[in-house]
Amino acid sequence: MNYILLVSDQHDPYYNLALEDWLLRRFVDQQPVIFMYLNDPCVVVGRAQNPWKECHVTYCQQHGIEIVRRQSGGGTVYHDLGNLNISFICPMVHYNKQYHLDLMVSTLRSIGCVVSKNKRHDIMLQRQGKDYKISGSAFRESKDKAFHHLTLLLQADLSKVAQTLRSPLHFTVSKGVSSVRSAVANLNLQQSQVIKALQQQLSATSLTVQAINPDHHYIDQKRQEYRSWEWRFGKTLAFTIKHEGHNISVNHGIITQSDHPNYLIGTRF
Repeated sequence: MNYILLVSDQHDPYYNLALEDWLLRRFVDQQPVIFMYLNDPCVVVGRAQNPWKECHVTYCQQHGIEIVRRQSGGGTVYHDLGNLNISFICPMVHYNKQYHLDLMVSTLRSIGCVVSKNKRHDIMLQRQGKDYKISGSAFRESKDKAFHHLTLLLQADLSKVAQTLRSPLHFTVSKGVSSVRSAVANLNLQQSQVIKALQQQLSATSLTVQAINPDHHYIDQKRQEYRSWEWRFGKTLAFTIKHEGHNISVNHGIITQSDHPNYLIGTRF
């Protein structure tokens, strides 16, 4: 299969998600794309997830760590410049999750990593007799196109994973998809090593973003949508927490019931 290998030159997570959306909707026709990007520090939740449940929202806001909602499902991930994102964007005729995983496993094995895939579409690293998750997957599928994106922990700040991916709130009712926690580790690789090894596996042609002439107006509009409170928090399904002895109910990010003096009905949570 002949892929175009595209590496983003920007680290804005909203831009990279918007570009990924444009590639899916407007660029991919018959030839599949492998899109790679690194994001500035952020927490990325799945489309059907609750950010207040999946991460420490206050900590993230205090430390300038963006909270981002992607358009695909799956669990919550901490991103920084040491976590490589890889998206296989294909016409449905070429879309094969197992092939993508097998390709990444063989790529990593070719540079000395002892890895394997599991039934959850994760890639696991075997190190000193233990298994560590170094990659998770998420998907978006339509009638004629789809993407499978995954992460690779190369040299991420794992202390931030522990600090960001925990909620201080006590949930009594919560809808939506919850993440499955796993022990994680870094591969201790450079992005360039993975790209070179993947190119060798595929004999792929590498392009820059400028070379494909994307629709900047479309991407900017989509980027603003992804940045909006309505998308990041307003998409959250109903939940109830117990805080300081009070029950607080929230639906689509708006407080609907509360007997707590600091949380007023009709305001954003």
